[in-house]
Amino acid sequence: MSNEDPKKFNLQQVIDILDKTMDQVRNIFATVNESQTNWKPSPEVWNMGQIMQHIILWNKEYLEQMDKILAKADPSKTFGKYKPNIISNLIFSVSKPGSKVKLKAPKQWQPEDKVYTATVYTDLLESLNHYKSLLIKSKHTDLNSLNVQSPAISWLRMKMGTALILILLHTQRHIWQASKLHKMPEFPKD
Repeated sequence: MSNEDPKKFNLQQVIDILDKTMDQVRNIFATVNESQTNWKPSPEVWNMGQIMQHIILWNKEYLEQMDKILAKADPSKTFGKYKPNIISNLIFSVSKPGSKVKLKAPKQWQPEDKVYTATVYTDLLESLNHYKSLLIKSKHTDLNSLNVQSPAISWLRMKMGTALILILLHTQRHIWQASKLHKMPEFPKD
């Protein structure tokens, strides 16, 4: 996980950090079996499969919206340095890995309580690759002029740059959560 200040990120840094995050995903999830994917230390805690499914559900809504926004974006607008605002800073502070703020996931982003198979891992990597391709497409876009609406909070709109960084922080937060599960002494060994 990056200790850098998300308010100062540029898109290339986000891509580089995402690459490292995807390596971490591969290191944690590629070696876990179905039993480990579905293990919970207690009933109220999400297992690794649920964590991955939550990231996938969350990313899907944001990425689909941003794909549409980018398709309509004015290519003549030049990219300006992304400038987070006060709302961005608040969103970043509660979304980053290790944040003490606990937020209940809205119903549309709550994973099912079911048995997860290895497909959830490949689906997560596919989601993160979609995100990376969107980041690359965004490099020459004015991220200060495009707005994204929160799929869960209808009145919350944020700059496209904020949403792109938020996806990274949200993903990192939950990979950190999965990593903590993986490191628990009672985590199944096989």
